[in-house]
Amino acid sequence: MISIVHVIDGLGWAGMEHMVASLVRCIDKKRFKVTLLSEIPMRDSVVEQAAFLEKEGVRVRFLQKHHRKKFLAIEYARFFNDLKPQVVHSHSGVWRDSCIGAVLAKVPLLFHTEHGRVFLDDNRRTRLTHRILTQFRSGIISVSDELRQFLIEEVHLPVAKVITIQNGIDTDKYMPGNYKSRLRDELGISPETVIVMAVGRINPVKDYETLVHAVSLVKHFLPNNMEFKTVIVGPETRDHLTGGGLLDRLRELSRKFNVEKNLIFLGKRTDVQELLRVADIFVQTSLTEGLSMSIMEAMSTALPTVVTDVGGNRELVEHRVTGFLTHRKDPESIANALLKLIEDDEMRVSMGKKARNCIVEKFSLQAMTKKYEDLYMESLRE
Repeated sequence: MISIVHVIDGLGWAGMEHMVASLVRCIDKKRFKVTLLSEIPMRDSVVEQAAFLEKEGVRVRFLQKHHRKKFLAIEYARFFNDLKPQVVHSHSGVWRDSCIGAVLAKVPLLFHTEHGRVFLDDNRRTRLTHRILTQFRSGIISVSDELRQFLIEEVHLPVAKVITIQNGIDTDKYMPGNYKSRLRDELGISPETVIVMAVGRINPVKDYETLVHAVSLVKHFLPNNMEFKTVIVGPETRDHLTGGGLLDRLRELSRKFNVEKNLIFLGKRTDVQELLRVADIFVQTSLTEGLSMSIMEAMSTALPTVVTDVGGNRELVEHRVTGFLTHRKDPESIANALLKLIEDDEMRVSMGKKARNCIVEKFSLQAMTKKYEDLYMESLRE
């Protein structure tokens, strides 16, 4: 049996963490012994997720951090020496120390999946380190073709080592259904009101300020006999980079634009699939993306989408067929697309059906998992 360790910065319900959890859960346990290693220690908020993965045959472990960060690579090396995996596969933020640790432990195969540009944009030192460490890796996986080109042309990673494996989702979990009555009652939204939903952590990259501005434009131009609500699902990110406080600024901005009655901030929820079934339209105003799990989940639930034309979004959304691609930081173009969908029931239904078909045919969890399994097997044979 082949031993694989997937390394992430921490467990959680955001897009990247959710994708990795889905992958390790679905990998064939008859051929692979899978360990998920979190760099961040166990927290109360992830106990349930860790227990669920353990039941699915995934060993979940948490790296014992040294109080000085420069010793992280040594902690990784000790862990890998004890476990002796054939494959170490890191994801996004843990790319450096886990790779050094795996090299020190002489792990045969090292892979890294890059899920977005956040750690690489405008950082020459980070890009240089990435290039140096890539010499020791068996391959770099990008989640979108657009991101692959960025890694090759801007980060200058070797073409032969960078491949694309697009994300996939559980299309049986995210599918259309009738939860509208119960959850609309919970949210205090009438059956006639069109619900526009955004799913994602409240942090600067998601650019919710532009969404609030777009909502104000929709309110201004929408006929008086039509009602809409914009529901934002996701916790506020508070870390050393953002410092928090963004949610308060968004609430203040909504009051400034006089749209506080059109906006609902739900915070963290574990019933996203049910909430998506309540929605009529999905919106995302991100400044950058890899291959968005949130968009895929919305499309799988048969929702038309209004998203910014960044990252791999164009690989998911076909403009004017399954949704609308808009310019980033452009509230007018976002509002125009939302108005078209809010005012046209038939367009919403037609685009939603096509969106669902696209995800089922091209972006299933099973297809993604098989590509990763094939990559491991072929690399080990070499």
